[in-house]
Amino acid sequence: MASTKSESQTSEIEKQLSILVAAGTGVIAKPHENPVKALSHIIQLGIQNKLLEGLKDSFNFLVKEGKIDEEYLTSSKGYRTCQEIIKSLEDEYIDETKFNALKSIFIKAAIDNEKDERSEALILQFMSITCMLNITQITILKAVYDISNEEDFSDPSIHLPAQKWLSMVANKSNLTHIAIVENEEEALMNMRLISQRLNSDRSGVAFRPNFRLTTLGYDLCGYLAYEI
Repeated sequence: MASTKSESQTSEIEKQLSILVAAGTGVIAKPHENPVKALSHIIQLGIQNKLLEGLKDSFNFLVKEGKIDEEYLTSSKGYRTCQEIIKSLEDEYIDETKFNALKSIFIKAAIDNEKDERSEALILQFMSITCMLNITQITILKAVYDISNEEDFSDPSIHLPAQKWLSMVANKSNLTHIAIVENEEEALMNMRLISQRLNSDRSGVAFRPNFRLTTLGYDLCGYLAYEI
C-alpha cells in the first residue's frame, strides 16, 4: 500500500530532527566517569529525550493539521531555529522551562511563517535573549505580559510607585515575595525588556503602554506566551 502524504511528512520531519539531534546534542556518559556524574548524565539524557519527543510530537501534529508548512525545516529559518533549541540541550543541567520557552518561539515562528515574514535574524535574536534568561525572569516576563493585556495602561499619566508594580507582578506570577521580583528587575532593565525606574530616588515606574514592557520585551513575550 502506498504511504499517505501525512506519513511522508512525518517521515521527513523525523529525518530532519534526527539529523539536528545527532549533530547538536552531547549529553552522554563518558567512559570511566565518576559514578555520580554518570548517573547525572543518564538523568539528563532521559530529560533530553522527553523534551525532544515532545517537540517532535507537537511539530508533527501541527504539520498534519496544516498549520505548519511541511517543508519548513528545510528552510534556513526552520533549520537554524531548530538548531538553537537543540543547542539548549547541551548544557550540563537542562532547563526545562527555558527549553519550553524556546519551543514556543520555534513553533509560533513556524506557524506564522506565511503571514508574518519576521526575519530569521529577529527570531534568532529572540531565542538568544531567551537563552540568557533564567526561570524566574521568564516567569516574571510572562506575568507582566499577562497583566499588560488584562488592564488598560493607555493613559499617559499613569506613573505609580515601583512597589505597586513589584507587588502586582509578585502576585500574578505566584512568586509571592516582592523581593524575588526586585532581585531580577535590574537584569531585565539591562536587557531592555522592561523600562527603567523613574524619579531621582527611583521610586516610580511608568505603567504605559505595556506595564513597563518595552517594545522588544512585549514582542518577545508574544512568543514566550504562545500556547502549544
